[in-house]
Amino acid sequence: MATLFPNTGNSGYQYGDINTLDGTVNLSICIWIYQTASQNNGAGTATAFGMVGKTNQAGEPLYFFKTNSGGGTVKAFAMYDGTGSVATQANTALDDVWQHVGITYNGANSAGSRGAIYIAGLPVTISADTLGAAMPSNASNVMIGSVGGLYVNDGCTLAHCKIWQATLSATEMFIESKYAEPQRMANLVIYAPLMFNSEQGATYDGTNALTATINTPLTGTVSEPPVIWPASTKLSRNVRRISDGQRRNRFQRLPKHRPLVQYG
Repeated sequence: MATLFPNTGNSGYQYGDINTLDGTVNLSICIWIYQTASQNNGAGTATAFGMVGKTNQAGEPLYFFKTNSGGGTVKAFAMYDGTGSVATQANTALDDVWQHVGITYNGANSAGSRGAIYIAGLPVTISADTLGAAMPSNASNVMIGSVGGLYVNDGCTLAHCKIWQATLSATEMFIESKYAEPQRMANLVIYAPLMFNSEQGATYDGTNALTATINTPLTGTVSEPPVIWPASTKLSRNVRRISDGQRRNRFQRLPKHRPLVQYG
């Protein structure tokens, strides 16, 4: 099952200070999220909820988080670089269903066009992009679930977090939304399935391993997201270049016998 991040205790997984992300001009993150209407009610004042990323010196979340404007049904996803942000417009179709959400960032693009957000593998209209030409550098840990003391709102369930130091194309993001395992291996920083009970926070990319668990997240109760297992059924060009032996090493903790069907 996927991982439930309780609404108390700022539960999350910590992966240390990944230096390759400091000052990067290319970044992509995608993740599955499941939240009920009560978990996503937008009540109260404008609020940000942690999801994936680091923090800046002011304790604010960098990279990717969920936000609302308070007092209603406004739900949005946003990314932040410490000075400016880019967010989706109001999105009310996120309750009681698995949603695949992704962001890409390219600091080499002209101002105003550096960020993009994808829902279900497709780009969505976003508000004004005020992101800078590079992500900040700091000594903060990369976190999933709790970022900068902000936690996923009211106990949302997350699965299959993938982080790259690269700007994925629209085609690549669409492909990643269909498969559990990453289809692009180049520049992969973290792949955390957030599944398999005791190994919820483990990573399978062979580089940045889980370093700490904060107020242990729980096994979720909703069905798994509608993803295809395994990656070997339809591989991207990058993955095809990896030998079977290397692929087994990268994903050695995954079950040996996985059905060639779609969960959900």
